[in-house]
Amino acid sequence: MICLFLSGSATAAQWVIKDNYIGGGMGSYQNNNGDVIAYYRHVDRFDITGMTVEIDDALNIKVKINTAFSPDTAGYGIDYGDLFISTNGWSAPGRNDIYDPLNTDWEYVFDTSGLNIFSFSTSGARTSNDFGAAHTPNPWAINEYRRNQLVQFDPTGYNPTDEKIPGTNRFDKSDPGMLIYAFNLSDLGLSADEEIELGFRWTMTCANDVIEGGVSLAAVPEPTTFILLGIGLVGIVGLGKKNIIGKSTHN
Repeated sequence: MICLFLSGSATAAQWVIKDNYIGGGMGSYQNNNGDVIAYYRHVDRFDITGMTVEIDDALNIKVKINTAFSPDTAGYGIDYGDLFISTNGWSAPGRNDIYDPLNTDWEYVFDTSGLNIFSFSTSGARTSNDFGAAHTPNPWAINEYRRNQLVQFDPTGYNPTDEKIPGTNRFDKSDPGMLIYAFNLSDLGLSADEEIELGFRWTMTCANDVIEGGVSLAAVPEPTTFILLGIGLVGIVGLGKKNIIGKSTHN
């Protein structure tokens, strides 16, 4: 994973997270340097090329997954995964992440099908082992690649600690090369006057390709801070002029 801060302006900031994820990929299924698990002719069906994160001044956020993946073309009952979110930053997974995807504490999950955000605990977790029923035996449960990968949250039987977060959320799949998750960070208890550290994780239910990454957004000073800063600068300028005048008088 490489995270690049592209731009910052008075209205928005944008980051690009490249998909250099390492993990999974064994034997004949190892393609694209282990990044995508698929037969060579199917790599493009599952490949994730990156993630773009955009945040505006009102803390509206768009997480864009750059992928051509679609359940319509993947087959075998494979579906969209859910977007897992951390508000405590992100820790890069190790090379041997095949069996342990929880290097980061994922506090929230955006339920793709229901468009709800939940505070997340592993009680509602669905892993790649739970999918692949079209195959006998289930390859995601018995093979060494992408086993135990966190892919979805089950909202039907979630634990009471998994609180549903109210908000206006959107999932857009109209662009065949991009999936967009849109929500507001204030719904997660965040505010613009504090530094924000975020982590994101997404994959399809077979976990044939996985992307993770993190972004940081600096705190925006409150208006009173700018006023005090302005007063301080005026005072410094005035002091400088006084010294110049004093020197001129002595001459």
